[in-house]
Amino acid sequence: TVAEGVRDGGGKYEYLNVIPKESSMVMSVDLAAIAKKGDMANSDLLKVLNDATASLSKKDKEKAKKYTDDPREMGINLLEPVYVFKTPTQYIGVAMKIDDEDKFSEFLDVLRDNGSCTKIVEHEGKKFGALMDCDFAYNDNTFALHIPLAENSKAGNRSVLTSMFNQKENESFASTDNFKIA
Repeated sequence: TVAEGVRDGGGKYEYLNVIPKESSMVMSVDLAAIAKKGDMANSDLLKVLNDATASLSKKDKEKAKKYTDDPREMGINLLEPVYVFKTPTQYIGVAMKIDDEDKFSEFLDVLRDNGSCTKIVEHEGKKFGALMDCDFAYNDNTFALHIPLAENSKAGNRSVLTSMFNQKENESFASTDNFKIA
């Protein structure tokens, strides 16, 4: 079945295992198709990103340009869908496939240097941090971000993210009949 292929311990879709089975909404976003159809190289979004980096120091502009020139340098596989889901604990989750953990760590270092990301802490084979008050965890294959829905909610803590990474096959959305790969 598809789920068995997802849970093969190193497969292409292993990053989906962090999505809880009880998620009330799961959506895949094909960034590559959006970029291609939207002519991202000539889009207003790219101009906005370039304008946003205008106030950075020369060194930081060079670092940012590396990622705007070639987003693959972030270490995220942008050819695989990004999954957005609503957890049973009232968070919006994001799951992305990591292609190169070293590049991804470098990208987070750039964000940390600019005050957008906290220091990364490693625990039980996973790395944890926060981006603008949203907690995240990642390993060599998967990036998971937790965005609180309620105004007074605390961002997803390390134990919740750890449990998402440690879900058993029957606890993952990818093991349900609702999961299909197009």
